[in-house]
Amino acid sequence: MVENPGEPLADDIGTITGITDAELAGQSFDEELLAHELSDVDALVAFNAKFDGPHMQRRFTGLRHPWICARLDYDWRAAGYEGRSQSALLTEFGLFYKAHRAAIDAWALAVLISMPAPDGRTIAAHLVDRGRALECRIAANAAPFSVKDDLKARHYRWNARERVWSIDVRQNDVGGEIEALKAIHPAIRPSLSDIDWFNRHAG
Repeated sequence: MVENPGEPLADDIGTITGITDAELAGQSFDEELLAHELSDVDALVAFNAKFDGPHMQRRFTGLRHPWICARLDYDWRAAGYEGRSQSALLTEFGLFYKAHRAAIDAWALAVLISMPAPDGRTIAAHLVDRGRALECRIAANAAPFSVKDDLKARHYRWNARERVWSIDVRQNDVGGEIEALKAIHPAIRPSLSDIDWFNRHAG
């Protein structure tokens, strides 16, 4: 399923995907079919939900599902995997595919998350657990540039839009994390916001 974007494809898009303007001519997504297929779906999974989720919601304004991120909602490194891209992770399971076509990428993601984690459960099961978890996002407001490595070491991520380092933690870990921020630098002013799978990866 493809759709004409209403303008010629950029050269690099054609090179990466192999899609041509001729292939897209007169094509559009069937929104009624999509709504029907997703009518009994609890959540959507993308490898990079922070990009794909807002992009999908801009195109399909009726899409109100929560999003799970296969890249961030499972701790691949702690589980012993070194890959950071979807294709690299699949190679660690001995699987290879030709990336950058939506249908193939989606199929590959389904295969990836169906794989067993070291504890025997599927990666998908771990993703759902994390997705459903209620957490707290702690923003390290006013953190000096000099402590960025300390924050990264504690797994804080930089939010370029809001220009702040933040981390999502379980509710019962909030107090300890705030104490850790105070120890890193007294100028840091933590702020808290509740996080669930509807807003965890919002754009």
